[in-house]
Amino acid sequence: MNWDDVRIFLAFAREGSFGAAARRLGVQHSTVSRRIHAMGNDLAAPLVERGASGFTLTRTGENLRASVLRMETELLAFEATNAGQTDVASGDLNVSAIANMASSLLMSIFARFSEAYPEINLRVEVTNNSVRLSERDADVALRQTNTLQFGG
Repeated sequence: MNWDDVRIFLAFAREGSFGAAARRLGVQHSTVSRRIHAMGNDLAAPLVERGASGFTLTRTGENLRASVLRMETELLAFEATNAGQTDVASGDLNVSAIANMASSLLMSIFARFSEAYPEINLRVEVTNNSVRLSERDADVALRQTNTLQFGG
């Protein structure tokens, strides 16, 4: 089974439609549909079926979703346990920030951070859309609010 296809399948399972999964992944609607149908063909059992309100997961699709979620949980636990095994801070750091904060306040902070930690690959996504930290849309999400909120 192709891991890229599994990622596409999981996005569909979470979002509930080919279009929403495509937007989440930054690919075409047809790519999501084609890859999920191809997975079903490879497994000799369809993963989705068309209903009155759109496509839904079949029993095989539900079983695959449960398996994939368990694998994701294990992988995230492994990453959390084994992160930071060196003395040098390195790796990818994905930050999501809203437009007015990023341009006015954060860019100079990000520049100083990158100078101080050159082994960290800082990727900043400027968006006002919601992100799901628990699903690794970003490692850190910076938003303006009147109340403090931690977590995803």
